[in-house]
Amino acid sequence: MPTASFLSPASHRTQHGTHQSIARAANNMTSNITIDTNPVVTGEVLYGRLSITIAHSIMPAAVMTCGQQLLALEFIDGDSDNDITPTYDNWLRRFSLRKEQCRAMTAPETKHWQAQLQSWQRGDATPNLRLIGTAFQQRVWRALFAVGYGQTISYFDLAKKIDSHHRAVAKNGVGRNPICYFVPCHRVVAKNGGIGGYGGGLNIKIKLLQAEQS
Repeated sequence: MPTASFLSPASHRTQHGTHQSIARAANNMTSNITIDTNPVVTGEVLYGRLSITIAHSIMPAAVMTCGQQLLALEFIDGDSDNDITPTYDNWLRRFSLRKEQCRAMTAPETKHWQAQLQSWQRGDATPNLRLIGTAFQQRVWRALFAVGYGQTISYFDLAKKIDSHHRAVAKNGVGRNPICYFVPCHRVVAKNGGIGGYGGGLNIKIKLLQAEQS
C-alpha cells in the first residue's frame, strides 16, 4: 500500500465533490467497455491532446479515438504538439494502423473529447472504451477494474488474482495498458509499499493516488 506521504492535506480539503464524482463514474465504467483481442483497427482514427486536471495540476495527455470509442490515452510531458509524436508512432505499430487512415483532431473534435473527459470527471457519463490486447492482457486489465477508487493493490497480489507471475503482470499487462487513467493501472504499487513504476511518470502516479485517497 502507498505510504501516508502520498497524501496531501490540501487535497483532503479541496476537490471533494470532483473526487466523489469520479468514484461514481469509475464504479459504473465496465458497462462502456468493448473487449477486443483483434489488434487491427478499421475506419478513420483520430489523435490529439487533451488536458486532465489532477490535484490542481493540468496534465497533458495524448489520445487516440476511432468513431465514438477511445482507443488510447497516455500522459505526456511538455506543451507542444510535437510531444505526442513518439506516443503516436508507438500506437501506429501497436494497433497495426496505416498513416493514411489517421489524422489529427480538429479543434471541435478535441473540444468534444475534452467534454467527454470532463463529463466523466463530474460523474455524469463514461466514454466508450475499446480495450485492445492479448487474452493475457485482458485478464490483467479486467482485474484492474476490480481495484476500487481510492484503493491500491501490489503487483504480487494482482498476479495472484489471475494465477500468473508478478513480473509478467507488471511488464506485459499493467505496463501495456493502452488507456491510462480510465483503466486504473496507477493503483498498482510495489509489495513493499513503494510507489512502483508508471509509464506516464511517477509524479503523475503520485498525484493520481493523492487525489483518489483524499
